[in-house]
Amino acid sequence: MLTNADIRIRDPFVVPVPEEGVYYLFGSTNKDPWNGGEGFDCYRGRDLEHWDGPFPAFRPPPGFWSDREFWAPEVHRFGGRWFMFASFKMPDVCRGTQILVADRPDGPYRPHSDGPVTPRDWECLDGTLHVAPDGTCFEKQCYSVLGYGIVNPSKREGQSHGSRNTRHNRRGSNLCPHFKRRTNR
Repeated sequence: MLTNADIRIRDPFVVPVPEEGVYYLFGSTNKDPWNGGEGFDCYRGRDLEHWDGPFPAFRPPPGFWSDREFWAPEVHRFGGRWFMFASFKMPDVCRGTQILVADRPDGPYRPHSDGPVTPRDWECLDGTLHVAPDGTCFEKQCYSVLGYGIVNPSKREGQSHGSRNTRHNRRGSNLCPHFKRRTNR
């Protein structure tokens, strides 16, 4: 069993799963994230101090669009499945958020979206999901490393809304119709 001091991780994200009585810890775990994309591991624990693992949560399948800079995985339960939002990069391709999906919180995760869901001509990172109490689904991301926050709402499949940027008026991707359509299969 590992303790927090034993785990080398960046961008930690903890997912509580009350029905299992455990927490899952995800994060950027590549030894050299700038020059390789090994995937994401997770750890499982009951007290946020002691962990079993690492367990492979995501390994890129053959033909995956990115081979480096795997960053900041976040895991969210939605519609009975588990979705990982993570940042990826390639030379001469803008960094973007890819959505991965699994049937269990610890994976294995596989691509859900067809490449990044963030604008292809923007350097984006740290995408996340938020579902408001009224059912409105939001995809949020950071544009560039300057911290511009993009909020993209959509209430129903096929409905398109304008984006609201928390700092600047920029257009973001409309993730949620695609996301809901894919999860309701």
